[in-house]
Amino acid sequence: MHEMSLAEGILQIVEDTAAQQGFKRVTEVRLEIGALSGVEVEALSFCLDVVLKGSVADGARVELEHLPGQGWCLGCGRTLDEIARWTRIDDAERVTIINAAARRRLDHDPWEGELRGDCDR
Repeated sequence: MHEMSLAEGILQIVEDTAAQQGFKRVTEVRLEIGALSGVEVEALSFCLDVVLKGSVADGARVELEHLPGQGWCLGCGRTLDEIARWTRIDDAERVTIINAAARRRLDHDPWEGELRGDCDR
């Protein structure tokens, strides 16, 4: 169960951050868990209950937000949802998507702006 090591890593981040900020107690821990992360949310919640006991976050409210899985085309930078909607949207929304895709490629492109592949939609 890798959720225990994740919970221990989360605790380390919480304790390090609390120390850096001068906090003696943490009352809330918020996490985003992506659908494609491979994390069993119930198992992580159980592990957090165990590892947070006796720490600066003992008794803290733990909020686990579930995020949907999402992929995007390395060729054009659009998300799968944007590609699927492309033929049904107006030009203004297309411009918005193109601008967001350009930012996404700059922020996340492992080839530093060099496009790979091609998207025909």
